[in-house]
Amino acid sequence: MVKINKYILIFLLFLFPSIVFGLCGTDRFTDNANGTVTDTKTGLIWLKNASCWGELRFGAGLIESKALGHGNCGLTDNSTACDWRMPTREELQGLNTNPLTSWTSGFPSNGWKRATTPFVNVKLDYYWTQIVLELNVPKTRILNLTSGYIYNTLNHRTEYHYVWPVKRNTE
Repeated sequence: MVKINKYILIFLLFLFPSIVFGLCGTDRFTDNANGTVTDTKTGLIWLKNASCWGELRFGAGLIESKALGHGNCGLTDNSTACDWRMPTREELQGLNTNPLTSWTSGFPSNGWKRATTPFVNVKLDYYWTQIVLELNVPKTRILNLTSGYIYNTLNHRTEYHYVWPVKRNTE
């Protein structure tokens, strides 16, 4: 067995913590330096600023997401209106689990952690998700970013929550 000098270990830990702790490959998010962040697990591109507009009603969030483009919210990616949208429940929940998991209930299955670096302005609050149809009835949902729990809401005209736009990688 090879003995490692504790000073060498401390030196390695300081310089290469990912190697020492075996965390290679955990850089799930890539800052594209243009106002966007790519999720390397899903290929989705997220707006780097997770609360660009503050809290909005659902309809305003849909409009702002669709209108988002180059020059808004710190974007310099040449995106245009209709490139961006509100995320689905699964996308928003998956953003905050590592490893990426699929959920079978309203609660996170494992590894729930609020996404932070390289994102900015991530709020421990509620975020809107896309409308879903259940028994042909449209429902709006919000995700609690503290717990990962999904809530149905019927007050989409009066409630204000954050919107975190996403788009597909088209390259």
